[in-house]
Amino acid sequence: MSGIVGSRLNHRGSGLVGSIGTDGQALTSSGAGVGMVFEAAAGGTDNTSFQVQRVAAQEIANTSATKIEYDTTDFDTASGWDGTNFRYVVQTADAGKWLFAMQIQLRTSTDSEGAQQDLFKNGTHVKHAGRWHPRFYDTLQYVYLMDLSAGDYIHIQVWHSTGSAVDVGASALESTVFGGVFLEA
Repeated sequence: MSGIVGSRLNHRGSGLVGSIGTDGQALTSSGAGVGMVFEAAAGGTDNTSFQVQRVAAQEIANTSATKIEYDTTDFDTASGWDGTNFRYVVQTADAGKWLFAMQIQLRTSTDSEGAQQDLFKNGTHVKHAGRWHPRFYDTLQYVYLMDLSAGDYIHIQVWHSTGSAVDVGASALESTVFGGVFLEA
């Protein structure tokens, strides 16, 4: 009979019996005819990650690059979010490859000549995503993979040319959000 009997795992017909593992372990086998064992699971199940968003309205002046002042931290597993300077600071244990995702919604009922969001590393422009002739209430989105060292910091700016100031944020449903996850050293 196959199954779990008490604290033992029995594989039907094999005569092989193994004990039950604990949280954080994986069932492994070295091959046919060898007993299965539970060992510490390999891999990054505790990756550092964060996500912040702008919930209250933030006014963005026409044709002016403006740093997004994210006002809500959804989660920050390594305490790297700097809410005073509105940037994420990479901690010592998290140097390596990061994947970032950003989204900004411009709250305007006017079509625009252009809009873009920009990713900055240590104060230097790295990447932007933009649209020319976007429609009203347009949303800009992108993801970006990059290498970071301990102490590097990342922030987001937005620029638009609608003819007058517009807001980003204003509610959690009108997502102006920024997040990242550490992938590997």
